[in-house]
Amino acid sequence: EFRVFTPEIIQAISRFTQQGGNVFVSGSHIGTDMIENNDSTAMRFARDVLHFTWRTGHATQEGQVYATDRGRDRNIFPEEVCFNTQKNAPVYRVESPDAIEPSNGSFRICRYLSGNRSAGTAYDGSFRTVVLGFPFETITDEQQRNLLMKNIMLFFNP
Repeated sequence: EFRVFTPEIIQAISRFTQQGGNVFVSGSHIGTDMIENNDSTAMRFARDVLHFTWRTGHATQEGQVYATDRGRDRNIFPEEVCFNTQKNAPVYRVESPDAIEPSNGSFRICRYLSGNRSAGTAYDGSFRTVVLGFPFETITDEQQRNLLMKNIMLFFNP
């Protein structure tokens, strides 16, 4: 019923990036939604515009993510970030984050600690993207959340 990448969103983001606009996307189902709906347009958009491909849903049950070498070297992703996977927390529970892989020139910036699957990608071309397979707003520590957003903004505006 609620699609992540609707035709209207795909068109708006594509037009924005063609003009050099940078994009940050995060969410639990950013890849799973297009796979479950067999949406080839959304898959092509993810691969060619956002520069990621879906690997699997339910990538981890633990909310710990660590920076890969490229994430640290480019100063995008903090050493470690935790997001909420618990019930009754101040922010909603992430039950099934996506594992996503780099595509078309992007690079991996972080992995889930449990299972070591790819949790985030970044692209640095005529525009820039950062994509996370878990919702940014569920990062439990305010300082980690602020640092990550600061780093993303610095990556977008070097």
